[in-house]
Amino acid sequence: MRVGETGGECAWVATPDVGQETTLPAPNSMGPSARRSMGIGVALTAPAIAALAVTMLYPIGWTIWLTFNRPKAALRGRPDFVGLHNYAKILLNREFRSALVQTLGLTAASFVAEAAIGLPVALRLNRELAGTRFFQAVVSLPLMGAPVVGALAWRFMFAAGYGLIDSVLHLSADPAHCGFPTCGLRARRW
Repeated sequence: MRVGETGGECAWVATPDVGQETTLPAPNSMGPSARRSMGIGVALTAPAIAALAVTMLYPIGWTIWLTFNRPKAALRGRPDFVGLHNYAKILLNREFRSALVQTLGLTAASFVAEAAIGLPVALRLNRELAGTRFFQAVVSLPLMGAPVVGALAWRFMFAAGYGLIDSVLHLSADPAHCGFPTCGLRARRW
């Protein structure tokens, strides 16, 4: 039996890698507490989704709107609508078409190369063989680098004496706050 072909309360799915059955609740069998939990989850994530929508969709929409205006419309602050003229102009440009073909070719070639190399590596790392743990750690190291770099950037921004935030807000470090010289901040007396 497959998911969606349930005749009762639950469905089962055989997982191919383990061979055991997993029970999934049928959509109509959610009780009031499960619905309440789902509602709470939606309510808690709604502000984050709204913030992402505002910070991502507004700039994208504004950029698209600017493409239908003359180039200096953004600098003037008032629209100078030209419709699809900008698109026609750029599509007729030979240099743009050449760059587009090169970009699409490079994208296709890199996709094929990444798939040809990445799929065998992923399949190899999915098996329990000698050295698998080591290579899994090596592959995951770049994922750990970005948060470390971000933390160091914040540390340097709050650094007493030369940090950006310390300089702009005229703050000084208070080591007694958390035991680390760049952690605690207290305002100087005016």
